[in-house]
Amino acid sequence: MYYGYPYYSPYTISTARREHKNEDMSQMITRHMSIAEEIQRRISSIDERFGRIEKMIQERLK
Repeated sequence: MYYGYPYYSPYTISTARREHKNEDMSQMITRHMSIAEEIQRRISSIDERFGRIEKMIQERLK
């Protein structure tokens, strides 16, 4: 029983809110993309460091 209210009313989104939500979504996507790029840069930096450490260890073992 819905007490006179349509059951779908809490789930409807106005068009203005939908447009605002889409703008927030695009901002969130760009922010997450920049975070992903920063993580990728850090991973490549760590890989380079490990490469240098590995070379140093191999030279010391010779």
